[in-house]
Amino acid sequence: MQQLSDLQATIAHAKIQLEESTKVIRDDRERESREKDTLANLASLGILAAAFGHETLGWASNCAINAGWLERHLPDYFFFANEEIRQKVQQKLVDTCDQAKRIETFAGFSIGNVKPEKRRKTVFPLKDIVVQVFANFDGSLRDQRNIKIECLDQLPAEECEIRGYPIDWESILVNFITNAVWAMKNTPAAERRIGVELRRVDGNYELIFSDSGIGLAADTEDKIFYPTYSTKRNERGEVFGTGMGLTIVKNFVETNSGGSIRAIAKGRFGGATFVVSVPGVFEDER
Repeated sequence: MQQLSDLQATIAHAKIQLEESTKVIRDDRERESREKDTLANLASLGILAAAFGHETLGWASNCAINAGWLERHLPDYFFFANEEIRQKVQQKLVDTCDQAKRIETFAGFSIGNVKPEKRRKTVFPLKDIVVQVFANFDGSLRDQRNIKIECLDQLPAEECEIRGYPIDWESILVNFITNAVWAMKNTPAAERRIGVELRRVDGNYELIFSDSGIGLAADTEDKIFYPTYSTKRNERGEVFGTGMGLTIVKNFVETNSGGSIRAIAKGRFGGATFVVSVPGVFEDER
């Protein structure tokens, strides 16, 4: 009788464990399905961004040409307006021309991301990627958002060559920049800063990205790399965004370039800091 009771207890316990295991497996499958859906959506956004770049490039070019023509010729036929109005109109034309050129530059950057050579694993200078990405975002960061960029003039003389996919590293930097812009939305304009450093540490190159935003909550330095984990909230306190950006960044760094990445909750400017370490490629290793 005791043996039967023990057997029933064992079966009941096994049933509970099976149900718990089944729930864990089901939850994992649902999570993986959500991640795949999110990645598919992000891939679709990439396709749309490339298409947007192609379409926008022509429009922006025409807009810049037309604004330039008006800027040069309109004042000759604007004799009926007083000087104050003439200056305002001319300034608006200058602004329009300048902004059209920025759109043209950014559209070119979007199109460049889908070039075959950027999607091919190769040895390339990481320093060039850093300089190029910040050059494309310069107007948006400095002029529109009053964000001061520091340390770009202190990059090492060497090219800092690594092995990987150039498009990965453009995406990594763009992700850091867009996260920093969001983190600094309530930071006083005079205190908005982004710092980027690149240095050689033994056989690796370290890329250090810092901002003066709100930083990371304590004990989330590892969690922010988890799939679908997002710290972004809207005005109502609701989570928004995919929560996949830093997960993808981590995969690019670790899987595609053999490196590592870590986050610091409060870095040199008071906001978050990301430290990326990746093996360098030197002359004797080619």
